[in-house]
Amino acid sequence: MLGFVSGTVLFSDGRETVVQTAGGVGYQIRCHDVLVEGLPCSLHLSPVVREMSHDLYGFRTLRDKKLFEALTAAKGIGPKSAHALMGGMDTEGIIDAVESEDGRRLARAPGVGPKAAARIILDAGRAVRRVRMYSDRPAAAQAAAAAAQAAAPAT
Repeated sequence: MLGFVSGTVLFSDGRETVVQTAGGVGYQIRCHDVLVEGLPCSLHLSPVVREMSHDLYGFRTLRDKKLFEALTAAKGIGPKSAHALMGGMDTEGIIDAVESEDGRRLARAPGVGPKAAARIILDAGRAVRRVRMYSDRPAAAQAAAAAAQAAAPAT
């Protein structure tokens, strides 16, 4: 199971991104961020396996990934709807709307109607509230910090 990728951006258009790793493997990732082609990037991944497709959804922070997974746990909220919601609202806005049970705010996002907003609040509310405990540091910063810690001499 894939959970993280680091490499060079070959293509990015705000819907999908292709990242080539140092080993030469290119991963096609659904990512709502537009990343600069030719520059290094690191993304947390959430694989979604369906009967007819295997998709990777990419996120800059672990908090974003965990929010996506919490949203898709709600009945009737698939990965495309969750991804659209996260593209239309920032992470903190979604968490705040769920905590305050503000379905109207969630329903303003593309792909989310009043029924889906109510479902998110009812089914995924507890999981969404826990998302704040995860890091909101970009994946690249987390990878750099881990590499620096590994390279530091033991005391």
